[in-house]
Amino acid sequence: MSWKKFDGSVTGTKVDGDPSVPATKWYNIWWLWLFGWKKVVVLKVDAELVLKPGGALMDPLYFGYQNIWGKAEVNDTPLTDITFLARRGREKCIFFVVDGDGKEVPLRVVTLTTKNDPLFKKFPLI
Repeated sequence: MSWKKFDGSVTGTKVDGDPSVPATKWYNIWWLWLFGWKKVVVLKVDAELVLKPGGALMDPLYFGYQNIWGKAEVNDTPLTDITFLARRGREKCIFFVVDGDGKEVPLRVVTLTTKNDPLFKKFPLI
């Protein structure tokens, strides 16, 4: 799993940050990733837009984010589910999903919760 620069246009879904964690800096990003970001947003892609009859994805989908400084990155590992969890940092962030051609797919917020919430444990944590 690695992040790649995304040069396409991003509309995405804006999510407020978590004021209980330290600001994201170059020197604390890994600590925050591993220990600091405990709150998550549950996100979902509309099934009618991306699933074949029977439930398989029509095309690979990739998760991305755009930070408050305008930098957009996309993960090179395809999503395994249309519902997933994304960590929330201190800063507001725009989350998005694109198909294999880089075309954005609508994404919606299901809820805000913690990464240990038993209701959402079965979904992948990005």
